[in-house]
Amino acid sequence: RRDSWEEGHRGRLCALALTRISGDWLTRATSHLCGVKRKESHVTVQHPVAVEREPAGWSVARLPTFALVPLAAFVWWIVGFLPWVLDGFGSARFRQTSGLQAHWLAIPLFNGDIGGLGLGAGTGGLLVGLVALLGRDGPGRSAIAAATGGVLGMIVILVLTRVQIGNGNIGRGFSADARVVNGLTLVVVLMTVIGTFVGLLGLTGSQGRGLALAGLAGAVGVWTVGVLHAAGWTDPGGYGHTADVGHWAGAGVLVLALVTLGARPISRLIGWPVAVLLAWFVAPTVTASSYIEALLRPGYGLPDRVSDTISAAAHVWRLASSPSVRSLTPWITAVVVAAVIVVGREVAAGRARDSAATDASH
Repeated sequence: RRDSWEEGHRGRLCALALTRISGDWLTRATSHLCGVKRKESHVTVQHPVAVEREPAGWSVARLPTFALVPLAAFVWWIVGFLPWVLDGFGSARFRQTSGLQAHWLAIPLFNGDIGGLGLGAGTGGLLVGLVALLGRDGPGRSAIAAATGGVLGMIVILVLTRVQIGNGNIGRGFSADARVVNGLTLVVVLMTVIGTFVGLLGLTGSQGRGLALAGLAGAVGVWTVGVLHAAGWTDPGGYGHTADVGHWAGAGVLVLALVTLGARPISRLIGWPVAVLLAWFVAPTVTASSYIEALLRPGYGLPDRVSDTISAAAHVWRLASSPSVRSLTPWITAVVVAAVIVVGREVAAGRARDSAATDASH
């Protein structure tokens, strides 16, 4: 009985061994045909392979951390203040309105271009925050490097400009008044900090990127008009044309912002009106700050009339924010186009999932 049991046990063992060997052979043969490499108990797909790709453009690491510092400084100054740069650093315009005798100023740190000053600092700050998306060493280090570069660039340019204005052989009169220069310096710092904070929201995910792009959309419209004027597009009727180009340029960036926000999960749709409002209020802010230029002049009374000036600027801001004084066509078009793109993308993704499920079931 014992011999028969051992003989049967050996038979079962041989059958299991043959099954294992034939199964391994079949697995290797199938793997060879399908392009699947089998190693130990793990299966690694070589080709064909279905890899979940990261969203294009945003998550691709490109630059080391140290490279973000000079890039952010450059972007803050040259790109943020590009209208001023293309205008020859205000070589002619500011000398006519400020009483300054400098050949050029690094940024418009005088009372004759407060709107351009705030716009350049805010736009530069936004771009500094978005530069952090190009880092390859993680969001924390990239944010610190980009913010450091932006702040260093701002400090260097502010010091350079203040030296130009404060030099007794260069600056004179109201524009060289320490209260004016210090107040405008504070404007640059605040707008840069706010812009950088909004730009760095891009590191928090697609919702943050959408809001950062929405802020940029609001600034791009006014910034584009300034660039076109500085580039010489000032022919008769040119302002209307450049304004239209600016409106549609901002609408294009707003489409990108809304598409970045997306609609899945459905709660992300709450971010759409927030993004639109953020973009909407940028231009009125620039308009209100430009209105201060007419009030900030010699003999108007500093600092006694500052509160009146701010109150008047706030009134202008409310008027400029009214839909009745804005062209709504670019805004409506941007929302509709973004909605069509998002819905189309969701439909295509749903069809791809259904097709994948069908293939898997077969």
